[in-house]
Amino acid sequence: MRPSPRPPAATRSTSPARPSWPPSSPRPHTAPAHPPDDTRAPPHPTPDTRLMQATQRPFSATCFTDTTAAVAWRTIPSWGLVADTDKAIPPALQRFFYDRARARHVVEARGASHVAMISHPRATARLIEQAARATG
Repeated sequence: MRPSPRPPAATRSTSPARPSWPPSSPRPHTAPAHPPDDTRAPPHPTPDTRLMQATQRPFSATCFTDTTAAVAWRTIPSWGLVADTDKAIPPALQRFFYDRARARHVVEARGASHVAMISHPRATARLIEQAARATG
């Protein structure tokens, strides 16, 4: 799909881009952005969630059709953190993925949101440090 041409400079807005809901012109290859009041990242302060929303890359539907020659989780050691209040990826599905990947260690982060690295930074850092020491 070819990108649409940019309008002439005289017709372009000079104000900074702001996410809007619903999107005024969604691209057919991406899912729409989440509304600002979405519950994917509670209980973070609103400025944090707005920044995360504004800088998040759009979801691409091609992830369902892309093919992979080899899956990394079969050969590369993995560790996992289950965010038990994640509303984007159900905790049971997270556990299934970690079990299938034969994760060396899985941490259950009680009250962690979809962005566990923000809601539970210490648990996330400890897990990363443990993985780094183990793979040294």
